[in-house]
This record gives sequence, C-alpha cells and structure tokens, in this order.
Amino acid sequence: MSVSLTMIPIALALRVTMGKERFDDFIKSNQVLKKTTFKSERDLIGTIKKCGFDAQKMGGMIKTHFRDKKGFFFWELRDGVWCAVFSKYDSEHKVQQFMKDLEQQSMRNIFTENKDIPSLQTPLKPIFPTNFRNKSLLRQVLIDNGMNPVELENGKIICDLKNAKIQFHQSSKDSIFSVEVLEGADMQSIFKHLWIVDDEYKNNVQNLVYQNLLENVEKQGFAIEDEQVLEDNSIMITLNIQR
Repeated sequence: MSVSLTMIPIALALRVTMGKERFDDFIKSNQVLKKTTFKSERDLIGTIKKCGFDAQKMGGMIKTHFRDKKGFFFWELRDGVWCAVFSKYDSEHKVQQFMKDLEQQSMRNIFTENKDIPSLQTPLKPIFPTNFRNKSLLRQVLIDNGMNPVELENGKIICDLKNAKIQFHQSSKDSIFSVEVLEGADMQSIFKHLWIVDDEYKNNVQNLVYQNLLENVEKQGFAIEDEQVLEDNSIMITLNIQR
C-alpha cells in the first residue's frame, strides 16, 4: 500500500495540512523499497501477469494486489531501477510471501536485496492531520456512519472501528483535528473509514455553506439566476444583485 495513492482524498488532505515538503517526507518515511532485476516495464508486467498477479498502470507507476486481494502496493522506476514500493503498514508475512511466490513461479531471482523485512513494522500510534474543524459536524458524520463516537472529558473523540480504535483531537477550538490510531494495524481499513468520513464531512460543510448562502441571498433581496452542479459536485450559483 502506498499512502500517497491508496486514499486520494486523505492524501490530498494530508498534503494541504502538512505542506508539500512535510507531506513528501511523511510518504517516504512510510515506504519500504525493494529493488528488482526487471529490465523493463514490459518485462515487469509480463512476469507479474504470468505469475497470476495483476499489473495496472497508474501514471508512472504500476499497481499490484497481493494474492488475497486484500491490499496492494506499487512498482516504481527509481534511478533507472524498478522497485517494489511497500508500506510499513503492510503485513510482513504477506510481503515476504509475495516475493517468494513471484520468484518461485517465475523461476528467476527478482529481488536483489535481503528479503527480510525488519522495517515493515507499524509505527506506534501514528497521528495524521485532517480537514475537520467543526466538532459537532464531525460527531454527526461519525454517528451517521456507525462509528459510535465517544467524547471524553478532555474533548477528545474516540471511535471503535472493526479491529481498530482511533482518536480525534483538537488542540484549540478553531484548529483542525488530528486523528491518532490507538489500536489496530490494518491501516488500509482505517484509511478507508477516514476516507468515508472525509468525504461526507466535506459534503456536510458544503451543504451548510449552501444553506447559509441562500439565507443571505434572501435577506439581501437578491435573485438566483442560475444554479449548476459541476462535475466535482461543487455548486456554481449566479446571482442578480440589481434591486
């Protein structure tokens, strides 16, 4: 799993809140690269598919699922060498099994380095910034999605997910929330939940802004000439401000 691409909305949120340099450093710190002997993209894709795995081109990278389809990683060309880019959140057993299966089925030595993955360990209580600012709105979105939020006396919000527990924390009333993973190693599942919350939170914010705009338009005595929902689900409104 590559955090930068697995959950695009979350990745974009992280990039905005952390800044480009910190975001890039965050991504690199959570990646584990394994160099290979593939001579070309054609060699890589052909070998992978021949061994029963998928190979989907995504920009300059290639996406491959693990055998059980529960998780994936990417192949990237770095400094002229094709590398498998795993995440520190991937199962060590699953990664090692994939490398073993690929080499056995292709009957060739593909990974040039030691196949032990000592660095594939889930960091202790990872913390990520989010887009969330409105506590009541965040709580409602969590409730609507069955995440059963519990607010503590210190203002933190804890949610019990399937095989995971996360905590939302806001340093001050107007600051953004950070989310901390208290329990659980399946980061793909956790990111999936956060993706849903992120998407619905933004939709609710948009609805609130839209309703406030309509109220202000009515108070000012303006008329709405046109209203369009664009491809990205944003709304464009044309007002007639002549009285």
